[in-house]
Amino acid sequence: GYGPNGGLLYCMEYLLENLDWLKEEVDNYDDDEYIIFDMPGQIELYSHVPVMRNLTQNMREQWGVKLCGVYLIDATFASDTSKFISGA
Repeated sequence: GYGPNGGLLYCMEYLLENLDWLKEEVDNYDDDEYIIFDMPGQIELYSHVPVMRNLTQNMREQWGVKLCGVYLIDATFASDTSKFISGA
């Protein structure tokens, strides 16, 4: 098996290969509505692999979607410096 991160990476690559489906789903929303993509897994999946960069670049440049990224971290990590560094 791929393991949890390998499985998530496979799914993200599959999504990138099937952008027509995602575009149809995004087009169902009005311009004044927000869509939240909750991205599970560890930050390395998004910082070390170009899949998310390619996806968001396509959404911005090809579809004209405005994007905002938010990184949430557990409050217990934010209150302790050593935990914050290891959690970020």
